Amino acid sequence: MERDGRRVGHADPPRDGRFPLPADIPWTLVHAKACTGRHGQTGRNYELTLGDGPEVRIATKEPLAPGEGLTAVVLFPPGHVEHASPVRDLWHWLQDNRRMVLLLCIVVL
Repeated sequence: MERDGRRVGHADPPRDGRFPLPADIPWTLVHAKACTGRHGQTGRNYELTLGDGPEVRIATKEPLAPGEGLTAVVLFPPGHVEHASPVRDLWHWLQDNRRMVLLLCIVVL
């Protein structure tokens, strides 16, 4: 798989992540944690910092081995992110399931 022109996946494990947050969230209400390793492991090979902007930054201390990953969770109070409209939700669902929708249209016709 490629993302931003880089190959990602087991051959190229992630090294860091940035999570921009809405500016009106007090830092005292932001909770972030992470883990590294293979699926199900809870390794602590990471550093977590609060950056400018505001944003949460998570980076591995050492390179990850093939098959390992970096999982991050950033929690903040509800009400700071707008929910998508039902029309937008439908559009995303159609995009995610376009093959199934196309096949269904062919069968019905």
